[in-house]
Amino acid sequence: MTFRGSLAEVSLADILQLVAVSSRTGILSLRRGEDRGEIHIDKGQISHAATGLLSGDAAFYELARWNSGEFEFAQDVPLGPRTVDKSNPALLEEAIRQAGEWRILATKIHSTRMVPVFSPQAASGVSLAAHEWAIVSRVDERRNLEEIAAALGQSTFDVCKIVYTLLSTGVLALREDLRQLPLERLRRLTAEELGRLAERVHRTALELAPGREMQLNLDGAVRLFRAEHESGRALDALIDLVRDAEKAINSVLGPDPARTFIDRVALQLNGGETDKAAGRRAEPAARVERRVVDLGAAAAQNDLGRSRSVVRPSRHDLWRSTLAFGDGRRTRRGTG
Repeated sequence: MTFRGSLAEVSLADILQLVAVSSRTGILSLRRGEDRGEIHIDKGQISHAATGLLSGDAAFYELARWNSGEFEFAQDVPLGPRTVDKSNPALLEEAIRQAGEWRILATKIHSTRMVPVFSPQAASGVSLAAHEWAIVSRVDERRNLEEIAAALGQSTFDVCKIVYTLLSTGVLALREDLRQLPLERLRRLTAEELGRLAERVHRTALELAPGREMQLNLDGAVRLFRAEHESGRALDALIDLVRDAEKAINSVLGPDPARTFIDRVALQLNGGETDKAAGRRAEPAARVERRVVDLGAAAAQNDLGRSRSVVRPSRHDLWRSTLAFGDGRRTRRGTG
């Protein structure tokens, strides 16, 4: 049996719960843009996970933060070697803990695409632990945090934890990585055109993270944009708006939605995405095919909320409310 769908519509927690409660064996393949990942499941229990250069528990925690993209579960296919020994509940609990910890990291690290640089205020003769030195030795003031994590073969989350400490001790500082933004093209636009782009940036932020909290976070950024725009600094105003919106999304929802926001904004600023196209992308991608298992029907049929799942309902609800922070729609699905 094979089923597939969108992670924006069906969370990873729901998929794992369905597979676990029915004791299925197979491979769950995940795709988000150019990123790929796999979770191997043996009789309902996670046995292996891989994404990029990561494998095992670290790969699972990285995949657990994906809340957009596509998934496909293929049953009864050969599994890879076991790299995960923890139970499903233990993995989910750790993923929840990391999601909470990220909110603390986000107070200093506003985006995983920021570039670490050496702080001019850094004291000489600083003593570094081995794991801190591994990060510092990769700092070339060009690569962003995601690129350093890839070079080390570590998760972005683990690298950000170490960088957070180095920021707190004054060894490192962070600067924006604007390589994705088409600055040369933007410099050729009129103030009126830049103003229209700013409106689209604002709408994109609200599409990804609707709700009162995000609106309040963006109000200040919009007021600052208008003030800068009226003073004749339209380009600076637009760039500041993008930075502030990314920071707000990262703080409220996490790094993956912030990355999605920048990807979409870069496409818009390059003239490659119209509002209509952006709206279509923002719409739910609910397309579980007729010959494929309908997860909603399967969930109802199995009565997951009251089943003997390896993940207790209360943990499941906590996972949903904590980790499903991709599009701002916090699921309130009860357990009955």
